[in-house]
Amino acid sequence: MAGSAGAAQSTSTQHGGLQTASEGPPHNTVSTSPSQGTPPMSAAEARLRSAAITQPSAERAKEAQRTLLRGINKLSEKIVDKFPPNRFSYVGLGRSPTAVIASLQNARLRGQIVPLSSFRPAHSVPSITDEVLMSKDAERLTPQQRERLFAHFESNFPKRPERNEVLLIDYTQSAKSLVAGQEQLQAFFQHKGWDDIKVHALALARPGQAGYAELVGEQIGTSKVSDWFVSRVGDRAQFKAQWHAMSLTEGPYARTSEEAALESLFSRQGTDAFGQSYKVLEEGAERPEPIRDAPGATSAYTVLREALDEGYQLDKEDKRQATA
Repeated sequence: MAGSAGAAQSTSTQHGGLQTASEGPPHNTVSTSPSQGTPPMSAAEARLRSAAITQPSAERAKEAQRTLLRGINKLSEKIVDKFPPNRFSYVGLGRSPTAVIASLQNARLRGQIVPLSSFRPAHSVPSITDEVLMSKDAERLTPQQRERLFAHFESNFPKRPERNEVLLIDYTQSAKSLVAGQEQLQAFFQHKGWDDIKVHALALARPGQAGYAELVGEQIGTSKVSDWFVSRVGDRAQFKAQWHAMSLTEGPYARTSEEAALESLFSRQGTDAFGQSYKVLEEGAERPEPIRDAPGATSAYTVLREALDEGYQLDKEDKRQATA
């Protein structure tokens, strides 16, 4: 992955356990954008909690962090290899894939995050996804909720995506949020008249849950006898072709230190503090503005990107020296 570090002289600054390079005087406080309505985030609160670095040795702590950052960058490279940027734009759903999108953006790829939390509604009309989303406590998307949702999508997609295929990425357990997100984003693009844009879904999951995510795709994508009477065969085939699952590890369990760190990161929701939350289904919920660095403070998301880029550059230099 290509890095984005500038050539200017930088100073080393520690943000909540993330040792990063930043230009100018160091900042002592990491905050999110004031428009999000949340108080400034202290450095301790902004740390990658999943790293759980408790070793007494500072050198071990530094190496543990590098291992985690290396795992994130390798995962993003794996995604790019399977879903190449000449075909896909990358969209993170909610806070879970924040680190992956940050790594993709560092590589100057088309990546963005759409804040969306606690989002598992069934479609507003009967749909092929009902068998996954319509549990006994589930409700269909109301016209008012759909209006708020589409306004949120409009703010994130003010113009047509540059690629005709969009990869919607999420870390999943039940896969319901990703199913609902894919269905509604596809509906929004059709509402805009961008019918040729196809929304693919990528379910990132721990080894024991990746198989379940694949089964969700099979369940919704397999034709039923009743489909012949309501013309759903084509819808199911399209869903199956656009649903993908990817394990965080190559095998049934973590085989490397990078995989172990990555699995811990996602299972503990370790990068949630670097993203934004928006519960669009709740009436009166405030829609977040894009993350920006405020004067005198650096956003937590910028800290994450800087750390990922620094880790990438260090690994690149290590490889160069090893082959010199």
